[in-house]
Amino acid sequence: MRTRTALFVVATAAAGLLSACGSSGEPTAKAQSFEEALGMDQDSMLAREAKVQEKIRTCMKAEGFEYIPVDPSQSNMQFKVGGPDSDDPAKLRKEGYGVTAMPKSVGAADRGTNPNDAIVEALSDADREAYEMALFGRTEEKGPDGGGAVIVRRTAGRKGDRGPGDEDTGCAGKAQREVPGGPEQFMDAMDELKERIGSDPRMVAVERAWKTCMSRSGYDWDTPGKIRDYLFGKLEAALGGQNGEIHFDPDMAENAAVTALHQEELAIAKVDADCRVKTKYQAITTKVRDEAQQRFLDEHPNLGK
Repeated sequence: MRTRTALFVVATAAAGLLSACGSSGEPTAKAQSFEEALGMDQDSMLAREAKVQEKIRTCMKAEGFEYIPVDPSQSNMQFKVGGPDSDDPAKLRKEGYGVTAMPKSVGAADRGTNPNDAIVEALSDADREAYEMALFGRTEEKGPDGGGAVIVRRTAGRKGDRGPGDEDTGCAGKAQREVPGGPEQFMDAMDELKERIGSDPRMVAVERAWKTCMSRSGYDWDTPGKIRDYLFGKLEAALGGQNGEIHFDPDMAENAAVTALHQEELAIAKVDADCRVKTKYQAITTKVRDEAQQRFLDEHPNLGK
């Protein structure tokens, strides 16, 4: 068994670089990315994750278990925030969206990098279940939500100071909540920014043009981002995942379903890349995103401070 590494990957659409301005409107000495301005750049978030890992160790010790902090710099973690999908067409044609490359890359990254695997393997089945519950909390399937999806809730099921009905995400979730600066802190702000970008008339027009172009090749997605949702869904099915959670195993990367999905991914990506070029999708979305991000930073000068 391979325990789930208690690292949280934030994977959203890529953000462009912005020249950060002070309140006077004068540019700073060093151009900052949008992530850096919010304190959510790679270095800042890896430093935060190191604190999270120490919190997990302390929490797990209180639960009676050993936990060795995972070095986030040795993981496959990437932190990016931003607006609409902005894949470069040339890269799309060559590599696709990177979805079907995940089993191989994540499996390779996971191999030998989680020092807690040996701890879990040495436990009895009962203790192993207790360890997982202490680390991640208990999941309970609540059945279909009417649209075919399965609702998964975290439920209190171990010792602690929670009252009835309180969310239980184990030591990993508790540590994420206790260390300042995590993705959840910016959730509302990012939703606001995403809505602002998506409702811009230029975005509405270019996405409509992109959709029309894709439909000529038999594809029916409203935005490029929906393609990844589709591919992740098929990858989950191919690897036997459920409830939106995939447990990667390096051997799974070579199965026939993943190989077939890879070919489908590349075929879609080629059509997508062609449509982006024809509609000037990249130039328009980059301009809209950069303007919205700069305006957002001007309106929220203390966000991330």
